[in-house]
Amino acid sequence: MSDQMQFFLNNWALLGLPLVTAMIGWFTNFVAIKMLFRPRTPLNFLGFRLIGLIPKRRQEIARKIAEAVERDLISHEDIQRVLQNPEIKEEVKNHMHQHIDILLSKTLGRIPGLSLVY
Repeated sequence: MSDQMQFFLNNWALLGLPLVTAMIGWFTNFVAIKMLFRPRTPLNFLGFRLIGLIPKRRQEIARKIAEAVERDLISHEDIQRVLQNPEIKEEVKNHMHQHIDILLSKTLGRIPGLSLVY
């Protein structure tokens, strides 16, 4: 038997340790990331209420993101200033009318009899 093979056989645990620890690390990271998002809705398990961290705190996360966007990117005053422009107002109004018309036609189209009138 060659010296390399003998070295491997004598030290297989030492050589396999990085592989085993990498697999354990990958698995724990996989589980941790899954636990951030799942379950999305509360799940009762053995008397415990389980829910993912992000779904549980989504209101707080949304508020923090909104604060950061307003503070660092664009404030509501900036948006108001842009919307005061008559050209922008007209464009927004036209888009709103289009979307309302589409929504009404879809909604009224589902009601028997009304689809013929509209």
